[in-house]
Amino acid sequence: KRATRYHEAKMAIAKHAYQMLLPDQTIALDVGTTTFELAGLVRDISLRVFTYSLKIAKHLSKSRPSTYVPGGQVSGTEPSIVGAHAIKDLNDFYFDIVFLGASGLSTGGFFDYSLDDVEIKKALIARSKTSVVLLDSSKFDRISVALVARLEDIDVLVTDKRPPEKLNQALEAAGVRVELARAETSGGC
Repeated sequence: KRATRYHEAKMAIAKHAYQMLLPDQTIALDVGTTTFELAGLVRDISLRVFTYSLKIAKHLSKSRPSTYVPGGQVSGTEPSIVGAHAIKDLNDFYFDIVFLGASGLSTGGFFDYSLDDVEIKKALIARSKTSVVLLDSSKFDRISVALVARLEDIDVLVTDKRPPEKLNQALEAAGVRVELARAETSGGC
């Protein structure tokens, strides 16, 4: 259901994120529908991709990027590798950019439902030069069970619509650059 809901916005966000990449970078991809769309776009460029999403790793396994996964416990409905061993593995690496998803965004920060995934996300943020959240506008002003990051911990938010004024002001005050992805519209005669 998540993959089809807001699909056009998620694709536009993924395409925008793709434009942020340079060949030969080392990136990390979070679990999620928008990051999966981004994985589909990077299949033909020279990158090192670290992910704890088994779905993304499988998708990239026969493509150009070198793909790496940490060791740990396989868990979740969208299978991912989580736990202390995965975090320990990821702490041995440095990433140019991490692309993250979240289930909610409020003035208090970025949130997610999975406690296991949140710990991995925090490790990826700590090991990345640039942290980018890919989030469609349906998740504005939503809070879920676990805080992934405070606003000031994130460098860029790529989304499909400008956040509501109060949220936009909080993002600006925290130094988060908001980039709007534009969905392609089909014109015709």
